[in-house]
Amino acid sequence: MDVAARCAQISAKVPREHTTWELEAEHLDEARAMLRTLPVFEIPEAGLIYRLSSIFTKLQAAAKVARARERPRKKRVRDAGAGIIMVPHDLCLEAIVKVTSLLVACIGKHEAKQETLPRSIA
Repeated sequence: MDVAARCAQISAKVPREHTTWELEAEHLDEARAMLRTLPVFEIPEAGLIYRLSSIFTKLQAAAKVARARERPRKKRVRDAGAGIIMVPHDLCLEAIVKVTSLLVACIGKHEAKQETLPRSIA
C-alpha cells in the first residue's frame, strides 16, 4: 500500500510547476528498495513473484520519468509521464487483491479441515 500511495502522490504532482523532481525520484527509488527486502523465495505463488518483479521494473521507469521532469515538458508529455508513474500503483493494487484472495482461500481451506475433524480435535 505504501508503494501505491507514493506513486499516486507523485503522479498528482506532475501538473505542478514547482516540484523537486529529484526528491520525488528518490521516493520511488526508496519504494524499490522496500520491495528488495521482501523474502521472494518464501512466496509460494509464482504469479505474485512475477507481479512484484513487474512493480520493481515499473518503479525504475517511473523514477526515470520523475527525473526527466526537471526540465519543462508539454502537457501531453506530462500526462504520459503521470500515466507511467501510476503503472506501479495499479500493479500494487492488483497484487494486494491477489494476496487477499490467496489468504481467503487458505483460510477457507483451513476452516473446512477444522469442520471435518471431531470437535475434541479441532
